[in-house]
Amino acid sequence: MAPFILQFLSALWLVRLATAIANASLCPLLGPDFPPPRNISQDSGFINATRSFSDAIQQLLSTGSSPYGPFDSTNNTFSINVFSIFSDTPLYQYHYTAPRFSNGSVGTKHVDGDTTFRIGSISKLFTVFAFLIERGDANFNDPVTKYVPELRNAPNTGPLNSVQWNDVILGALASHMSGIGRDCKLLRLSLQLPS
Repeated sequence: MAPFILQFLSALWLVRLATAIANASLCPLLGPDFPPPRNISQDSGFINATRSFSDAIQQLLSTGSSPYGPFDSTNNTFSINVFSIFSDTPLYQYHYTAPRFSNGSVGTKHVDGDTTFRIGSISKLFTVFAFLIERGDANFNDPVTKYVPELRNAPNTGPLNSVQWNDVILGALASHMSGIGRDCKLLRLSLQLPS
């Protein structure tokens, strides 16, 4: 009789386990409680917010000051685009070309949604933070040539014009202490690009 009870309890346990697994699949994943907004560009609140934002930008450009400090509209150009994955067109756009650039002899004369900007230094932070998260700082003393061995064969035109890549470590690159000149190849690259 004891083996029968043991088999019965085992079968009951398997049924309960199967029920628990089946019910577990019905549990929702953690995440947002509400679906993302669609057609937000048609929402009156969004429309009013974009108008208010555009008015604030216009005031900033005309007065040169804001609650956050002064703004030099003669020398600063910017472009703002707000996108949604549910729309093929931007939800909001604002582009401003400073007079200094619109009348300049080189570069973009008119900024719009298709203008290409150089990415600022903040992109370097993302790279370093991602590296630190993935690897920690254990590799910060590794030479760059460990990861990019092609740099060992870079032409050496003398100590003032060449980077001593074997002496440059990852930590020096991350802290901008490598001794590599800022935009050292930018002029050469810009001369090769079509205008």
